[in-house]
Amino acid sequence: MKKPLLGIMFLTACQITFADQGSFESVLGGSASNLYSIDIENGKATAGQLTGTTTITQSSGELFIIGEHSTFDCALLLQKTTALTNLIGYCTMADIATGDQLFMNNNRSVGDTNAGSGGTGVSQIVGGTGKYAGVKGSCTYKVTYLPGSRVAAINKCKWSK
Repeated sequence: MKKPLLGIMFLTACQITFADQGSFESVLGGSASNLYSIDIENGKATAGQLTGTTTITQSSGELFIIGEHSTFDCALLLQKTTALTNLIGYCTMADIATGDQLFMNNNRSVGDTNAGSGGTGVSQIVGGTGKYAGVKGSCTYKVTYLPGSRVAAINKCKWSK
């Protein structure tokens, strides 16, 4: 009787100790039509909104499901001068089926928002609502700004909860 009880206690402790974790990749398509730029010393500043959809294309773990679609909205600020590029974006992904939201902060130090530009950056997953509550993680992304104020990106993320 003691051995089965110890086994159950061990398995319970393992479930408590090991958090949910995994990775996912997604593709993003959207619009960058709500951007506004002004001239600044040695460059320009751009602010605005990105909107669109994202689809999970690869996944490990149960939180992100292959084929799952979400909408996204991002508020961004880009400072581009002869000396530096500094893009900061705050994004919210909303699961189309549940409305649960995932919050991400993006940083990029290459490229800009002009058609034909873009670059690689890093995102931090900082939490969310519903099934995403308590999720943390990081992503690398590659974004391309396309003609007609369109934007496309590929994200590769690792997460834990």
